[in-house]
Amino acid sequence: MLWACKEVVSGGECKVNWHKVCRPKELGCLGVLDLEKFSRALRLRWLWDEWTAPDKPWVGSETPNDASDRYPGTIGDGSKASFWSSSWLDDTPPKVLAPLIFKVSRRKKRSVRDALDSQNWVADINVDSFTVEHLEQYVRLWDRSSLVQLTPGTSDSIIWTMSPTGCYSTSSAYKTQFLASLP
Repeated sequence: MLWACKEVVSGGECKVNWHKVCRPKELGCLGVLDLEKFSRALRLRWLWDEWTAPDKPWVGSETPNDASDRYPGTIGDGSKASFWSSSWLDDTPPKVLAPLIFKVSRRKKRSVRDALDSQNWVADINVDSFTVEHLEQYVRLWDRSSLVQLTPGTSDSIIWTMSPTGCYSTSSAYKTQFLASLP
């Protein structure tokens, strides 16, 4: 038993630390799925499919991912990568880098190419309630995005570095979260 055989159990009557129970068997533990880590691995599948399977019906709608779920793609011509949501700018999505600017932007679905063409992302900003913090984030985003050079004729791409094939798998994403763990 992992806990005392009683109706109600407090932390002092647990026989084994639950975080140890949820670590993989390769680390000498029981291998019960850690649902938080497994759900992150499943959410990453959405991001992978946004890049590799753009014909899926849900692509273009908001995904259940947060900033910690992002991983970078390689920008080519900028036609696939989302200006606000993809991690193309210093491995960070611009909506994380400049959340106030993202909030006041009218068009949040632009591709990198479309947004950088004639600085369209600037025209999308509603400046009615701009503050000093907005201005600071705007300048930071302008500085970083102005250094990006798109490569016409080269598609945006993504490679999952945690597998030898370069293709995403939920299993590899789950195991990656235990890389720093000791047996």
